[in-house]
Amino acid sequence: FPQYFLRSFAYAGIAVVLLAAAAALILLPAALMLLGPRVNALDLRRLLRRRKKGAAAAEAPLKEPGRAWARFGGLVMRRAPVFAIVTAVGLVLLGLPFLGVKFGTADDRQLPVGAESRVVQEHIRDGFPGSPR
Repeated sequence: FPQYFLRSFAYAGIAVVLLAAAAALILLPAALMLLGPRVNALDLRRLLRRRKKGAAAAEAPLKEPGRAWARFGGLVMRRAPVFAIVTAVGLVLLGLPFLGVKFGTADDRQLPVGAESRVVQEHIRDGFPGSPR
């Protein structure tokens, strides 16, 4: 990238991805190892049931949350290659417009034709030899 601020965005993006990957590969397994069988010890549904008031709310059966996501996850795992190919093709299609991108520096040519600062800069560019084009 020719602009330094865009380059810093790229560096920040790389750093974020590397930190997330390191956390997923190092910190998460370590935390799971430390928790062991207690990983599911904190049941949020039980805490929510305590907060509800009244005997009827306490005895009401809870619907099983996430059932649709579980079915979708099972479908994705059964057809993993198909979903991987479809996802990769979709990402490539989304990225195709960026193949012809050209970054440049911001200057007077982005201003409207009649803008005073653009007219002055055009006169300087055309009237003085050696000025940047």
